[in-house]
Amino acid sequence: LEQDFLLPMAGTQTLFVFETGDFWCQIKTPGMAVMCSELYMQRYRYVDPTLLASTGGKLSPRIEGNVVVHPSASVHPTAKLGPNVCVGAGVTIGRGVRVAHSIVLAGTTIRDHACVLFSILGWNAMVGEWVRVEGIRTTYKTTIGEPPNDKPDAASVGGGGVRDVTILGTAVVCMPEVIVRNCIVLPRKTLTQSCHNQVLL
Repeated sequence: LEQDFLLPMAGTQTLFVFETGDFWCQIKTPGMAVMCSELYMQRYRYVDPTLLASTGGKLSPRIEGNVVVHPSASVHPTAKLGPNVCVGAGVTIGRGVRVAHSIVLAGTTIRDHACVLFSILGWNAMVGEWVRVEGIRTTYKTTIGEPPNDKPDAASVGGGGVRDVTILGTAVVCMPEVIVRNCIVLPRKTLTQSCHNQVLL
């Protein structure tokens, strides 16, 4: 982009700038969607906090940080969501589930005691019992004025950063007790064994 378009345009004085007072993020990889989602939720916190989920009583899931849950989603009271989680329409989240830094698209089911970190779960995906789906966190600054985290740790769910997220395509099924780490899984695959650092066609 910079070499092919911006430099020639600047040389012919056909390049213009629009200054925005809002946040902006360049998206270079699919995993950047998680970081952009975090930026939107940070904005919701200041513009309209009612858009964010909250722990609304005894029988609601534990909410940590910025979380958006569609009203039609079903989340078990023992689940823990956040920080930086978006849950789409018709999603079912089971008992004892942990979700952080992830986007869960419509129709997805996450069964009991599964753990989803730094991931994007596609429409109608199914994550079985005791499954672990996680991407790898790397250091990057996600909040304006916030210093970058200098201690990357794939097991940690705190801090921000650009991630090599795990992406499950539409209708992917993860069978119980499978670990999926730093993978891209194309639609309609059934995972019966653990996989790491792969693109599964």
